[in-house]
Amino acid sequence: MRIHLLLAAMRRRTVLLCLAWCTALAGCSLEAWIGLVATPDEQARARSLVHQLRARDYAAIERALREDLRTPELRKTLETMAAVVPAGEPRSVTIVSAHKNTAPGVTWLTLRTEYEFATGWMLATVTTEMRDGARSITSFHVSPMEQSLVAQRSFGLAGKSLIQYGVLAAALAAFVISLYALYRCVRTKGLAKKALWVLFILVSFGQLAVDWTSGEWRFVPLHLQLLGASFMAPLDGPWILVASLPVGAIVFLLRERNGALPMKKVPEGGDHPAGITADHGGASAPPKSPLQ
Repeated sequence: MRIHLLLAAMRRRTVLLCLAWCTALAGCSLEAWIGLVATPDEQARARSLVHQLRARDYAAIERALREDLRTPELRKTLETMAAVVPAGEPRSVTIVSAHKNTAPGVTWLTLRTEYEFATGWMLATVTTEMRDGARSITSFHVSPMEQSLVAQRSFGLAGKSLIQYGVLAAALAAFVISLYALYRCVRTKGLAKKALWVLFILVSFGQLAVDWTSGEWRFVPLHLQLLGASFMAPLDGPWILVASLPVGAIVFLLRERNGALPMKKVPEGGDHPAGITADHGGASAPPKSPLQ
């Protein structure tokens, strides 16, 4: 009895932990995620590099770069980058993404920071390398933008290409067909191997994906997708819409329409067990002897 109570308590605790973890993930903001990847000092160092570029302090930037990047052409490159930076003080400075990669003895941290100015926007990308206790900049890029990343990556229907509208329509159709076939399958009584049919309906094949911001698309023939569609956006990326072909759902609906679904065989003689009969009064009676 104690063992059963202990197992029940452990199951309840596991469920509570899972719920707490899911709640934490759901409430995790981009800022909190960046804080887990990059420390405040690392974020400040990335911002200071852009500040030095705006101040034309090229010598400070050169000292921060890895030694092999300090070429004779570096100063001219930095001057070209400084010319791209909008004039005036930034209205807002926001780190929009943080990625960290590690290898034996070395770690790379890439931070992308968005700057809002009175005359436009700018995106700065800084990659820092930590090797054997030494820290240096291995990549530094700035690029102007007409609007913020949030505005660029917002989901809207206006001004999209035919491929974007087509993938959206295909994803919605695949999702609806998969759900309807799944409903019909579950409701079909006497269907043979129903579990396999459910699995066949749930999984769609192939992948036609489109970037909802840029319109870039790709097709992957060898891909499995749940319920024929997905719509997702990374913490620092654009919306990606995916449509797949619901082969299982289509096959099931066609076979159901044609009456070709495999059904379980019903034993001959009806539902009554062999050797039991009922008289007109409803009472059970033993079977008659062949000699009677």
